[in-house]
Amino acid sequence: MFLSGQEKQQWKTQSGTDEEKERWLLEKSGPKLRRIWYLMISICRLLQADDYTLPADEAYWLGMADELAGSDLPCLRRSEENMPIGDTAKLI
Repeated sequence: MFLSGQEKQQWKTQSGTDEEKERWLLEKSGPKLRRIWYLMISICRLLQADDYTLPADEAYWLGMADELAGSDLPCLRRSEENMPIGDTAKLI
């Protein structure tokens, strides 16, 4: 998702060890990911600065909660539990 079309083609033709491939991927996608990481950290700091009550559904959409009991929001655990045995690798 963080690679351009040309970079995706380069990724598909990469040769070398897994460590070299991972280093290349981090080098290309790192700067783009860093911006999102800083945004998330800034949001978390603002939420902690005051007595802000974060509703459960907002925490879910920010990625701070994996599932909400009693809601119809998607839950990876519930999806995995309902899959036939041996198909759980498709989720990862």
